[in-house]
Amino acid sequence: MFMKSDPQQHYTDEMTGMMHGARYVLFLMGLFGLYCGTIYNDCFSVPINAFGSHWDSKGYWIGGKKGTFSANGPYPYGVDPTWYGTTNQLQFFNSLKMKISVILGVTQMTFGIFLGSFNHVYERDWLGLFLEWIPRMLFMTCTFGYMIGIIIYKWCVDWSQPGLNSPPNLIQTMIKMFLSPGVVPSDSELYPGQAQVQLYLIVTALISVPVMLLAKPCIVHFCCSGGASKSRRHDTESGTEMDQVAHEKTGLVKGGHKKGGYGSLGDDEKKVTDAHPPVNDHEEDHGEHSFSDVLIHQGIHTIEFVLGCVSNTASYLRLWALSLAHAELSEVFWSKLIVGLGLEGGFGPVGMVIGFGAWFIATFAVLLCMDTMECVLHALRLHWVEFQNKFYRAEGYKFDALDFTSEAFLYGE
Repeated sequence: MFMKSDPQQHYTDEMTGMMHGARYVLFLMGLFGLYCGTIYNDCFSVPINAFGSHWDSKGYWIGGKKGTFSANGPYPYGVDPTWYGTTNQLQFFNSLKMKISVILGVTQMTFGIFLGSFNHVYERDWLGLFLEWIPRMLFMTCTFGYMIGIIIYKWCVDWSQPGLNSPPNLIQTMIKMFLSPGVVPSDSELYPGQAQVQLYLIVTALISVPVMLLAKPCIVHFCCSGGASKSRRHDTESGTEMDQVAHEKTGLVKGGHKKGGYGSLGDDEKKVTDAHPPVNDHEEDHGEHSFSDVLIHQGIHTIEFVLGCVSNTASYLRLWALSLAHAELSEVFWSKLIVGLGLEGGFGPVGMVIGFGAWFIATFAVLLCMDTMECVLHALRLHWVEFQNKFYRAEGYKFDALDFTSEAFLYGE
């Protein structure tokens, strides 16, 4: 389907047409599925011991006393297969997958904010670049970017070394960062100077919010109001001079009359008066009303961005949930059908054939079809909402896909 399919071919079957249209997405999902399987050393819930476990657990229970594990260096690639079958297997993999999901999410959202800078540069919106884009990037990096940094730092530290405290809980670290800024207990300190660094980051993030909210609308309002007042003064002076010229042409003088009668206006003067209406208070009211609209609009976008950073980051945890559900289903199918019915069921080769057939059907129907469709929908949601709302405005312009065979591309139009 990927190599031999005809792009111009139309399918009458809706399901086949959907698979044909999503063939590239399905191919990429398959590649990344293989990558994740090698990262977790998991093939149909069976651990792959490709490099040999680097954990030496000899003498862990000797004479009823609890010993210690000794590590022979980190595992070259992926998760050490020793984690499979341990009592804290689920706890370890939940923590790992949750952190990986958050890292991928924050990285993608930060990249989306970075792409938003090209919109400001393309539109020559330097005010928006400095007063909207930079505060947004600072807010994201000072909060969730810092969270990603301490996750990676905690992974890189060998906490079994003497003189180090037990590894702190990063969830509690982030909560206390906002509730007690500048205060970090010594027994839960992640690195030296953590309290000062977190205080600076919190202050920077808090300053970024009012800058995003007020800076651009106020500057635009003051600049426009100053230019409008100058324009009104210029229009008033010009209007007075033109009125005098019109009076001379029509013969209308102060306290006198000429053909037109007392107080009558000629056609020329009516045109001049219509062209330069007197300035009233409605323009000022309209200016104040426009400024309030701009301020409300900016406030909506600011609140949407700040709250979106929190909700969108949490939304990426669906990757963790999908991976957990996939792993649990795969483990249940393998243990109940292949192992329980085929290997340990007592039915011999017949049980193995039946168990393998049931396992194959369940794996194909549930994991490869239903779960794949679920992953496509979740991936589409994450790209369309969490990622693209950082730079794509979706104002109703028709999307024009790049076509290498189009005349505009061939002739450089």
